[in-house]
Amino acid sequence: MKTDSQLQRDVTDELEWEPAVHTGEIAVKVMQAVVTLDGEVCTYAEKWSAEQAALRVSGVKGLDDKLKVNIADAAARTDAEISGAVESALEWCSTVPEEAVSAQVEEGCVTLTGNVDWQFQRLAAVDCVRHLHGVTGISDEIAIETMAHRARL
Repeated sequence: MKTDSQLQRDVTDELEWEPAVHTGEIAVKVMQAVVTLDGEVCTYAEKWSAEQAALRVSGVKGLDDKLKVNIADAAARTDAEISGAVESALEWCSTVPEEAVSAQVEEGCVTLTGNVDWQFQRLAAVDCVRHLHGVTGISDEIAIETMAHRARL
C-alpha cells in the first residue's frame, strides 16, 4: 500500500507526463489516498485531463477536484457563442441521437439534458462538448431511458 507522500509523487509525475495538462498551476495534495487537485487551468478539457490522469494512478481512492477554469480573454466566448457551438457539436456527433440532448449555457458552464437509450450515447454527448472553446464546466443531467421503458409508458 502506498503512502500519501508516494501517491502525491506518483500523481505529480502522471500529471507531468500528460501532454494535455500544464502542471505549473496545479497543486497536488493527498490525504488518506484521496487526491486534491487545486489551482487554475486554461480549459475545461485540461481540467478533465488532469482529473483522469490523477485517477489513473494506482492506489488513488478518490479525487477532490478544486481546479478552476480560467479562460484567457483571447479565448473567451459568450454564452450565446458557446450555446451555438454545443448545438452544432451535438448535431454533428453521430453517436448522439438527433434532438435527444439539449443544452443550456450559463457563465460558460454547459448543462446537458434529455433522454438517450444507452450510456455510450450519454458519454458521447459530454465528450463532444468537453473540448469546445469557452466551456468552463459540464453538468450531465442526461437520463438513460431505454426504448422498452418508453414503450411501457
